[in-house]
Amino acid sequence: MKIYQVYWRHKKTREVNHGYVKAENENQAYDITMGKLQRGWTVTAVYPATENQITPQSLTLNFINTTDYTLF
Repeated sequence: MKIYQVYWRHKKTREVNHGYVKAENENQAYDITMGKLQRGWTVTAVYPATENQITPQSLTLNFINTTDYTLF
């Protein structure tokens, strides 16, 4: 499985959000995201991503975000 960064937008308010999805390919990432979104939202882009792009504040749709930053 690969990690994808997916963007979605509300059709009326034009608000944009993004999150991360684990999927076999971009089409599956799109389908997983569309299945999680509420009415009025649509996926606008799917990009390959890496685990190091995920921050503690990132939204992950189909896996647990275990990212933790430690101060040295």
